[in-house]
Amino acid sequence: MNRITRKPTIVSSVAAVAAGAIGLLLSGLYSSLGLVAAAGGLLFFGLAAITGIRPLVTVGALGLFVAAVAAGVRGAPPLVLLGAVLAAVLAYDFGGTAVDLGEELGREADTRRLEFFRLATSSLAGFGAATASYLVYLVGAGGQPLSAVVLLLITVFVLFVALRREQPVQR
Repeated sequence: MNRITRKPTIVSSVAAVAAGAIGLLLSGLYSSLGLVAAAGGLLFFGLAAITGIRPLVTVGALGLFVAAVAAGVRGAPPLVLLGAVLAAVLAYDFGGTAVDLGEELGREADTRRLEFFRLATSSLAGFGAATASYLVYLVGAGGQPLSAVVLLLITVFVLFVALRREQPVQR
Protein backbone atom coordinates (compact mmCIF):
# COMPACT_ATOMS: atom_id res chain seq x y z
CA MET A 1 0.00 0.00 0.00
CA ASN A 2 1.46 3.35 -1.09
CA ARG A 3 1.39 6.15 1.41
CA ILE A 4 0.39 9.62 0.16
CA THR A 5 2.66 12.48 1.18
CA ARG A 6 0.44 15.45 2.03
CA LYS A 7 3.17 18.01 1.36
CA PRO A 8 2.90 20.96 -1.06
CA THR A 9 3.40 20.24 -4.74
CA ILE A 10 6.77 21.05 -6.25
CA VAL A 11 5.78 23.17 -9.28
CA SER A 12 3.59 25.63 -7.36
CA SER A 13 6.04 25.76 -4.46
CA VAL A 14 8.89 26.69 -6.81
CA ALA A 15 6.66 29.29 -8.48
CA ALA A 16 5.75 30.80 -5.08
CA VAL A 17 9.40 31.08 -4.08
CA ALA A 18 10.31 32.52 -7.51
CA ALA A 19 7.57 35.16 -7.25
CA GLY A 20 8.78 35.94 -3.74
CA ALA A 21 12.34 36.37 -5.04
CA ILE A 22 11.09 38.83 -7.66
CA GLY A 23 9.31 40.78 -4.91
CA LEU A 24 12.51 40.77 -2.87
CA LEU A 25 14.53 42.14 -5.78
CA LEU A 26 12.03 44.88 -6.60
CA SER A 27 11.49 46.01 -3.00
CA GLY A 28 15.08 45.59 -1.92
CA LEU A 29 16.31 48.01 -4.56
CA TYR A 30 14.59 50.92 -2.82
CA SER A 31 14.45 50.11 0.88
CA SER A 32 16.64 48.28 3.36
CA LEU A 33 13.53 47.63 5.48
CA GLY A 34 11.87 46.30 2.33
CA LEU A 35 14.84 44.02 1.73
CA VAL A 36 14.63 42.59 5.25
CA ALA A 37 10.84 42.18 5.15
CA ALA A 38 10.95 40.54 1.72
CA ALA A 39 13.78 38.21 2.78
CA GLY A 40 11.68 37.18 5.78
CA GLY A 41 8.68 36.65 3.51
CA LEU A 42 10.76 34.55 1.16
CA LEU A 43 12.00 32.47 4.09
CA PHE A 44 8.40 31.82 5.16
CA PHE A 45 7.47 30.74 1.62
CA GLY A 46 10.39 28.32 1.65
CA LEU A 47 9.28 26.90 4.99
CA ALA A 48 5.70 26.58 3.75
CA ALA A 49 6.94 24.71 0.67
CA ILE A 50 8.69 22.21 2.92
CA THR A 51 6.15 21.84 5.72
CA GLY A 52 2.81 22.59 4.08
CA ILE A 53 1.72 24.84 6.95
CA ARG A 54 -0.79 27.27 5.43
CA PRO A 55 -0.26 30.23 7.83
CA LEU A 56 3.38 30.38 6.70
CA VAL A 57 2.15 31.26 3.20
CA THR A 58 0.09 34.13 4.61
CA VAL A 59 2.96 35.44 6.73
CA GLY A 60 5.30 35.20 3.73
CA ALA A 61 2.89 37.22 1.59
CA LEU A 62 2.53 39.78 4.38
CA GLY A 63 6.32 40.16 4.51
CA LEU A 64 6.46 40.76 0.77
CA PHE A 65 3.60 43.23 0.94
CA VAL A 66 5.24 45.17 3.80
CA ALA A 67 8.40 45.25 1.70
CA ALA A 68 6.48 46.73 -1.24
CA VAL A 69 4.92 49.40 0.98
CA ALA A 70 8.34 50.22 2.46
CA ALA A 71 9.75 50.59 -1.06
CA GLY A 72 6.83 52.86 -1.97
CA VAL A 73 7.45 55.04 1.07
CA ARG A 74 11.11 55.32 0.07
CA GLY A 75 10.17 56.58 -3.39
CA ALA A 76 9.99 53.52 -5.62
CA PRO A 77 8.42 54.30 -9.01
CA PRO A 78 4.81 53.16 -9.46
CA LEU A 79 5.74 50.35 -11.86
CA VAL A 80 8.22 48.90 -9.37
CA LEU A 81 5.63 49.22 -6.63
CA LEU A 82 3.00 47.46 -8.73
CA GLY A 83 5.49 44.73 -9.64
CA ALA A 84 6.38 44.14 -5.99
CA VAL A 85 2.72 43.94 -4.94
CA LEU A 86 1.93 41.68 -7.88
CA ALA A 87 4.81 39.42 -6.85
CA ALA A 88 3.41 39.25 -3.30
CA VAL A 89 -0.09 38.40 -4.51
CA LEU A 90 1.13 35.79 -6.98
CA ALA A 91 3.43 34.21 -4.40
CA TYR A 92 0.47 34.01 -2.01
CA ASP A 93 -1.72 32.43 -4.68
CA PHE A 94 0.95 29.98 -5.85
CA GLY A 95 1.86 29.01 -2.29
CA GLY A 96 -1.79 28.44 -1.41
CA THR A 97 -2.22 26.31 -4.52
CA ALA A 98 0.80 24.21 -3.59
CA VAL A 99 -0.57 23.57 -0.09
CA ASP A 100 -4.11 22.88 -1.35
CA LEU A 101 -3.03 20.39 -3.99
CA GLY A 102 -0.63 18.72 -1.60
CA GLU A 103 -3.35 18.27 1.02
CA GLU A 104 -5.94 17.06 -1.47
CA LEU A 105 -3.94 14.91 -3.88
CA GLY A 106 -0.51 14.49 -2.34
CA ARG A 107 2.90 15.45 -3.63
CA GLU A 108 3.21 12.27 -5.71
CA ALA A 109 0.16 12.98 -7.90
CA ASP A 110 0.90 14.24 -11.40
CA THR A 111 -0.56 17.74 -11.11
CA ARG A 112 1.90 19.56 -13.35
CA ARG A 113 -0.59 20.30 -16.13
CA LEU A 114 -3.15 21.65 -13.65
CA GLU A 115 -0.49 23.69 -11.87
CA PHE A 116 0.90 25.23 -15.06
CA PHE A 117 -2.60 26.19 -16.14
CA ARG A 118 -3.26 27.74 -12.72
CA LEU A 119 0.06 29.59 -12.77
CA ALA A 120 -0.63 30.96 -16.25
CA THR A 121 -4.18 32.10 -15.53
CA SER A 122 -3.26 33.68 -12.19
CA SER A 123 -0.31 35.46 -13.78
CA LEU A 124 -2.43 36.78 -16.64
CA ALA A 125 -5.11 37.99 -14.23
CA GLY A 126 -2.47 39.62 -12.05
CA PHE A 127 -0.78 41.36 -14.96
CA GLY A 128 -4.17 42.53 -16.19
CA ALA A 129 -5.02 43.99 -12.78
CA ALA A 130 -1.60 45.63 -12.51
CA THR A 131 -1.96 47.12 -15.98
CA ALA A 132 -5.42 48.46 -15.14
CA SER A 133 -4.09 49.91 -11.87
CA TYR A 134 -1.24 51.61 -13.66
CA LEU A 135 -3.60 53.09 -16.23
CA VAL A 136 -5.79 54.42 -13.41
CA TYR A 137 -2.68 55.94 -11.87
CA LEU A 138 -1.65 57.58 -15.15
CA VAL A 139 -5.10 58.99 -15.84
CA GLY A 140 -6.28 59.91 -12.37
CA ALA A 141 -3.24 60.45 -10.18
CA GLY A 142 -1.63 63.29 -12.09
CA GLY A 143 0.03 65.32 -9.37
CA GLN A 144 -1.37 63.20 -6.53
CA PRO A 145 0.99 62.04 -3.80
CA LEU A 146 2.44 58.54 -3.89
CA SER A 147 0.46 57.72 -0.76
CA ALA A 148 -2.66 57.56 -2.94
CA VAL A 149 -1.04 54.79 -4.99
CA VAL A 150 0.05 52.97 -1.82
CA LEU A 151 -3.50 53.11 -0.45
CA LEU A 152 -4.82 51.80 -3.77
CA LEU A 153 -2.39 48.88 -3.58
CA ILE A 154 -3.37 48.14 0.02
CA THR A 155 -7.01 48.08 -1.06
CA VAL A 156 -6.26 45.69 -3.92
CA PHE A 157 -4.32 43.37 -1.60
CA VAL A 158 -7.05 43.33 1.06
CA LEU A 159 -9.65 42.64 -1.60
CA PHE A 160 -7.58 39.76 -2.95
CA VAL A 161 -7.17 38.23 0.52
CA ALA A 162 -10.91 38.60 1.19
CA LEU A 163 -11.80 36.91 -2.10
CA ARG A 164 -9.28 34.12 -1.52
CA ARG A 165 -10.97 32.94 1.70
CA GLU A 166 -12.42 29.50 1.42
CA GLN A 167 -16.18 29.28 1.15
CA PRO A 168 -17.95 26.71 3.31
CA VAL A 169 -19.05 23.58 1.53
CA GLN A 170 -22.79 23.55 0.95
CA ARG A 171 -24.57 20.24 1.02
